[in-house]
Amino acid sequence: MATLTARLHLVASFVRQGARLADIGTDHAYLPVELVKSGVCKSALACDLRKGPLENAKAHVQSAGLADKIECRLGDGLSPVEAGEADDFVLAGMGGETIAAILAACPFICDPALRVIAQPMTHPEDLRRFLWDNGFAIRAETAVAEDDKAYLVLCAEYTGENTPATAADCFVGNVTPSEAAKRYQEKRLFAAEKRLAGLEIAGGAAEELDTLREIVARLKEEIG
Repeated sequence: MATLTARLHLVASFVRQGARLADIGTDHAYLPVELVKSGVCKSALACDLRKGPLENAKAHVQSAGLADKIECRLGDGLSPVEAGEADDFVLAGMGGETIAAILAACPFICDPALRVIAQPMTHPEDLRRFLWDNGFAIRAETAVAEDDKAYLVLCAEYTGENTPATAADCFVGNVTPSEAAKRYQEKRLFAAEKRLAGLEIAGGAAEELDTLREIVARLKEEIG
């Protein structure tokens, strides 16, 4: 999978051997093509909301000679996928709140046999909250550096057991320590400190101020 970017390579690392993949928001279908071509996945669905990116996906699949193993489908979120058609679901390159909404609209995703691999560009706290409140266990949180940015990838599976979590828990998460994780959490710390400073000036609600102070303290401890 040498042709994948560092971000997509990390996403791909969580896809199980032999899984049928559903790549939601596939764009050029880079991930399905590489995973099928390398033999990790036996088949894949490449789905996108927009016609333009889906045409790009179709062209890439055709040029790779994989049209018999990768099907490109147009549709919103997980609506193009029927229950039983895929095992591992990738939702990468969109906001955490969007990923949460897509999962919430798909009842069949609550199945212990399935795996959700998400790469939220923003608001991972919204995604963590949804997962923990709806019976999913987050099996891994890993960061990766690509160019001058750091990205987070979450791997989750349905267990049926909710996980109690505070707002600070959802914001900080449980990212595996690494240099990339440090860079990622530094970005999160900057955002939290900026919001805290603004609320302190504006006289924000005591509860939110306390939560932000806890977030800042925990992130500083993690970063070291």
